[in-house]
Amino acid sequence: MIMSFLYSKIPQFENVCNICFSRNIKKTQSTYSHEVGPTSYVRNKSMNFTICRNCNYSFCGENFKDYISLGSQSMSNSDKFKRVGDGITPGREFFMTKGAIAIIKREKLKVLVFAPGNSLDHQLIRKIESVMECKITDLKNFQVSDYFIPIEAKEVFDIVIACEVVEHFMSPRKEFSNLFRYLNKNGLLIVSTDTRVSECTTERVYPFLYGHTSYYSGRSLIFLAEMNNMFIDFRTPEGQNFNSKIKRYIYMTKSKETYFKLVERFAVITRPLCE
Repeated sequence: MIMSFLYSKIPQFENVCNICFSRNIKKTQSTYSHEVGPTSYVRNKSMNFTICRNCNYSFCGENFKDYISLGSQSMSNSDKFKRVGDGITPGREFFMTKGAIAIIKREKLKVLVFAPGNSLDHQLIRKIESVMECKITDLKNFQVSDYFIPIEAKEVFDIVIACEVVEHFMSPRKEFSNLFRYLNKNGLLIVSTDTRVSECTTERVYPFLYGHTSYYSGRSLIFLAEMNNMFIDFRTPEGQNFNSKIKRYIYMTKSKETYFKLVERFAVITRPLCE
């Protein structure tokens, strides 16, 4: 059985890194003391982190959020977060898909939106001329959608979109491998997440947000790509009110041909445009 994200409540990161297998780890308790706009509710929140000194991956199992038990009420609210599409005004997943289409340059594309929560971007993605079908998958069918497929489904797709979900992974090696499994031989995966750029765990609010158990460095993501024979690229997104200097779109593909299309695209356009 495939271990999907958030299924396991038991932290896997004890004495060996969850990603690079290194035993050179440290454990630390950190407190977020900054008050920053809508995230001020995490001010003075203290948590225990396990950090790999080799790949700089940070894990916080105690920050686990049980989405299955909490249900759809725990998902992002489209009125609250502009990145979440409401089916009328497109959100981030829609624009990520448009960017992937511009790279792949094919027709009759099959798209999968991985763990969309309450986002209805898949409804708009289905209307894009070059998209033949768009499905969603999640821990369960929160949206009661006819386009839902179980997370263990064996279908493959040209484009897979995982927007703000990999930071919830409890077992990233297993769960990234599951993401890669959805790609066909020339497919493209786009992941959106903040990346860890500092040794200090108190400078950024991201790892303190409820449910964020995995906080990746660029190096740790490269490890994940390499162990799965994937090509990888990092880009800083624009538009959609991005105000984070460490938000990244991570592109992954099994195909050298698709990777070269990606490189060619960004040889002219340095950042993925969202609007």
